[in-house]
Parts: sequence; C-alpha cells; structure tokens
Amino acid sequence: MANDGSDVEQVVDLEVAADHRGSILGDHPTRLQPPQKMFESKLLHQMRNFSVDRPVFIESESSLVGRRQVPASMWKVNLPCQIRLCLTYSIVLLSANQLCTHN
Repeated sequence: MANDGSDVEQVVDLEVAADHRGSILGDHPTRLQPPQKMFESKLLHQMRNFSVDRPVFIESESSLVGRRQVPASMWKVNLPCQIRLCLTYSIVLLSANQLCTHN
C-alpha cells in the first residue's frame, strides 16, 4: 500500500527555505541566503500540497530567519502551541546538525 502522506505532519521548515541554520548556529557555512522573493517562493513550494483540514506546524522563534522576513500573513491564523524539548534532546539535535554541515 502506498503512503499518501496523510500520516505525516505538515511542517513548514523556515530554516531550509532561508538556507539558514537557526538562531544558535546562524548562517550556512557554504551557501548564501536566497533573496526575499525566492525565500517566499520556497515557502509556497513547501506548502503547495498541504491539506486545509490538518494542522500546519511553523516554528515561531522570530519573524526573521537570518536576514529573511517571514511573511506576516503566515502568522495571521496562528493558534499558538508550545512544544518543548528537554535539554539533552536539544543538544543531540544541534550536535547532529553540526556533524551534517561539516562533513
């Protein structure tokens, strides 16, 4: 049976669209951030197949991702939900990110 994606959460990855590694790790070591319009196009591309009947998760750390502005319209229908990670898990994720970007 083929997976239609209905069991996968709908997540907008701002950092991938902005070619940025987040507030802790900063700029990508080998790539420049795309222009603002390209950033917005990448966001649209990520969301093109999302279902309006299911929740969409967006990390809302800041309205800026590096030097790219998250479109204000993305926050207009936001119903906040907090997901907290324990410190150990956060360190593991950051360490894995560092290993992947330096290899």
